[in-house]
Amino acid sequence: MRPDIPAYQVTEKMTEMQGAQAVGAWQHWMSKLYGLESDVYGDQHFSARLGTLELGPVGMTRIEASRHRVRRTSASMARHSTDFLKIVAPWHGEARVCQNGREAVARSGQWLIYDTTQEYEVLNPEWCEHLIITLPKSRFEDHGRAIDALMGRYVGGSEGVSRIALDMMRGTFAECRAMGQGLAQHVTDSLLQLIQLSLLDACGRAASLSASELLQGRIKAYVRQHLRDPALSVDAVAAALNCSKRHLYNAFADESLSISQHIWAERVALFQRELLSPANRHCTLTELALASGFASGAHLSRLFKQHTGQTPAQFRAGVQSSSLLN
Repeated sequence: MRPDIPAYQVTEKMTEMQGAQAVGAWQHWMSKLYGLESDVYGDQHFSARLGTLELGPVGMTRIEASRHRVRRTSASMARHSTDFLKIVAPWHGEARVCQNGREAVARSGQWLIYDTTQEYEVLNPEWCEHLIITLPKSRFEDHGRAIDALMGRYVGGSEGVSRIALDMMRGTFAECRAMGQGLAQHVTDSLLQLIQLSLLDACGRAASLSASELLQGRIKAYVRQHLRDPALSVDAVAAALNCSKRHLYNAFADESLSISQHIWAERVALFQRELLSPANRHCTLTELALASGFASGAHLSRLFKQHTGQTPAQFRAGVQSSSLLN
């Protein structure tokens, strides 16, 4: 497996800090790893213990810590970019999230979600033991503003599908060390779908979604996560989602593109983004084609012209001309 393709492997890391230097160590750690400003309410003593697990695109952290606050400001966002949503689910204590002028509080048996691509503040006013989960924001993009409106506001976990989601969050963290790669992938996908359903239920949209629409959402999310993998195909998606190819094609029956066409259109769009990135200005078209999941430069050229009406070279020349004019 190529290094730029997310691996569904369980990796674990433990961090512990206490004593006279703990406050400074904590603030440095929050700033360097997460781009967060932090304080401990002016306390002189602080202790924290963190256990972090990664399951492919999903991160899970169990934090036990003295009271503290963390903030993501415009300044810290400029230094450290992120593209994920975050859930906090307390075992003990409370978490108070402030975002976009809204405030939500979660206590034991509850969870809330917020958007790390925007400014926010999380207050933990007492000793806390929380489960923190990071989720790829791209997995939720298909539902747009309906879910965006819940960021920093929605509190779930007390009943219904959000309670099932909470139980699965905790169960996954407790048991994922014993999972193999294939099982971890299925569990992670199921967890993401439960969280998505919880949010859709909260905004009144879950009941209106058909099984086909739910499957389409899972398909699109899987495709986005594996675009760079040259082995990505309809067969691979069917195997990963444990369903037949007929079900995959049926999920796209009302779309303008078939599932196969969708995969290639997404790869063309990925190639365009790669081409527009200043970091790739010295890369050849073939290198970017291979990095975007195409079998060869010739394969890219044929599909790229079908989708855009230009060859990759013409598109790059236009980008470079525009840059010179600006």
